[in-house]
Amino acid sequence: MLDLFRRRDNVMRYVLMVVLGLVAVSMVVTLIPGFGMGGPSRSDDLLAEVGGKAITIRDAAGRIDQTIRSMGVPRQAAYTMASSIVDNLIAQQSTEYYATQMGFRVTDQELVDAIKLILPQAFPGGQFAGKEAYAGLLGQRGMSVADFESRVRAQLLTSKVGDMVEQGMIITPADLELEYRRQNDQIKIDYVALRRADVERQVTVSPEEIRAEYETNKSAMKVPEKRDVLIYFVDEALTASKMTISDADLERAYRDQIDRFQTPERLKVRHILLKTTDKSEAEVKQLEGKAQDLLKKLRGGADFAALAKANSDDPGSAVQGGELGYITKGQTVPNFEEAAWNLKPKELSNVVKTEYGFHILQLMERQEARLRPFEEAKIELVAETQRQVVYDKMQRNADSLRTELMKSGDNLQNKAAEFGASALRVTGIAPGDTNFPAIGESPELSAQIAGLKQGEVTSIVQAPDNRLAMAYVTAVQPERQAALEDSTAQIRSQIAARKTAEMLRTRSNEIRTKAQGGASLKALATEYKAEFKTSAPFNRNGAAEGLGSGELLADAFNKPVGYVPNVIGTNGDLFIARVTETIPASLEKLAQDREAIVTRIRQQRDRERIELFQDGLVEKLTKEGKVKIYQDNMQRLLNSFRTT
Repeated sequence: MLDLFRRRDNVMRYVLMVVLGLVAVSMVVTLIPGFGMGGPSRSDDLLAEVGGKAITIRDAAGRIDQTIRSMGVPRQAAYTMASSIVDNLIAQQSTEYYATQMGFRVTDQELVDAIKLILPQAFPGGQFAGKEAYAGLLGQRGMSVADFESRVRAQLLTSKVGDMVEQGMIITPADLELEYRRQNDQIKIDYVALRRADVERQVTVSPEEIRAEYETNKSAMKVPEKRDVLIYFVDEALTASKMTISDADLERAYRDQIDRFQTPERLKVRHILLKTTDKSEAEVKQLEGKAQDLLKKLRGGADFAALAKANSDDPGSAVQGGELGYITKGQTVPNFEEAAWNLKPKELSNVVKTEYGFHILQLMERQEARLRPFEEAKIELVAETQRQVVYDKMQRNADSLRTELMKSGDNLQNKAAEFGASALRVTGIAPGDTNFPAIGESPELSAQIAGLKQGEVTSIVQAPDNRLAMAYVTAVQPERQAALEDSTAQIRSQIAARKTAEMLRTRSNEIRTKAQGGASLKALATEYKAEFKTSAPFNRNGAAEGLGSGELLADAFNKPVGYVPNVIGTNGDLFIARVTETIPASLEKLAQDREAIVTRIRQQRDRERIELFQDGLVEKLTKEGKVKIYQDNMQRLLNSFRTT
């Protein structure tokens, strides 16, 4: 377990904020031509500019889509969330701009420390895994090295501003007790559940109601404008099948990356560790004696692996018989390193003291520094070089195909193969349709198709399975008046939803009024053919079984027994509750939980302060002309997430 005794790095206090910030980072694949080049390729792709730096529809759509997917947000809620995500994106960019103007800088060492914490897989055993492995890990997440490091730097800058904003916070004992009680007070409730699905089954809609609704709203009922398109895919496999990589290309790649094929001198070592950290002087002396006894046994022929498994306090290596694998100079603490590099193969060390405890080392193998020859690296280079060459060719093919489509004003379905592409016809795409065959959800493509004329083409977007895609509009079907048969299903659904909501509202209000008058909720549940339940005790952070989060009943805490809160709605169902028992928090654990409570209060206040600061900053920079927001493009993007 190398990180048990390697050199200790100073980890920045800002890094935890970076980790949280990167959770919502959009994983945008850099196959998209022009991505990350500092500006949009088309003026109608601009959402905003912050200090001269562009935020594009492509940037925002990717972040929105990735966020709602990762959080499991239903599409019908995406519009509201999309607006918030775009606002946050502008606020983050504004804070980054402000940080730069204020002279904040991120050093290379700060960047490395942050990456070690965010992506520990790139530093196995505390040692950098190499450029290839690093790029591969990021590639699995859909990011290039340059894009990832740019985002980490931006988050670190934002964190430094946040640290400045958060200074001077005072938390009093009264604040602590109030928050402790708020988190730990408990209640029990009885409740009646009116299930939307049950009520909906009782609703009927007649043909006469549908016709009347249609006649009343006929002028507003439209079949929206729709488009037929050819979606062209530039395919990696098809492109690769037409390309060959010469030895000259491979040798050039080998020379360009010669450092990665250099293997430094290294040792294969195993050890037994007896930890002395947090031990008394007497215990340390006893452990030293035990280490000497173990060394004596080893020199007498005892099995090293067996003794390591039975005695070593290094859990990572003990199960492997003490095996540490290969180490290089500078990777371990000084005393350990000096002992290891002075051993001969199969030789045992004396007992070695480090800040972690007493070690017994055995050198298993020494490998001299070497350069992997071209022939040995060739197989590895073939795959990498081909991938890069193919990606470059795909981008050139996609650019050429798009240019040809725009220039010719005609579709190139029969010539797609010349560009390493294939075509798929999709008809009847309405504004807001975001799901496409062979692509899936793509709000970005939807937003671009909306508004295009016949013969126009979208920009290039990333598609699954390492493909690039663009859509060519072959026909536009204009908006028209909807006939009754076009609207019947939609009208029936709207009337049914309206009746269901009204019935739920009426019944819930009646039940609550009767409950406030003292009626039994159990009897009311029977009267209204609804569910009745009694909860176990719960706090704000807990949940009432079958109802949901304790926060839904926030106004019921610290209220007397018998209190009937407002009707609660969740997932379309309505609930009428009554407090049946209040259980005040015991203050016995306040001291024990103090640190966690302070952290919780500080985090909440931090968020509030930073949000206020960012809101004010965006307003200030907008007035100064440093922030420009293009509302028409903003609305076009948001509309692509609106459920129709």
